[in-house]
Amino acid sequence: ALEALDNTPPALVVTDLSFYRMDGWEFVRQLKHRSPATRVILLTGQPVDVREAREKTGNGVDLLLFKPIHWPELVRAVVDTVH
Repeated sequence: ALEALDNTPPALVVTDLSFYRMDGWEFVRQLKHRSPATRVILLTGQPVDVREAREKTGNGVDLLLFKPIHWPELVRAVVDTVH
């Protein structure tokens, strides 16, 4: 997925903190290295230390949302983040 960003960087990425082979923190770090202007919403169902989260991402996460999340909340977050 990261390689695709080199050709067409998205305006927004919504991703989970936990996924296979790489955690969300590393994904965001690499994403922001490749596409600094891309906005990021990170979803998690895990407890997160916000200070640690900022250190891990280099402040690359625009919004951290906690699961469970309802569709209206996610839609509002996307609209607010891209505007």
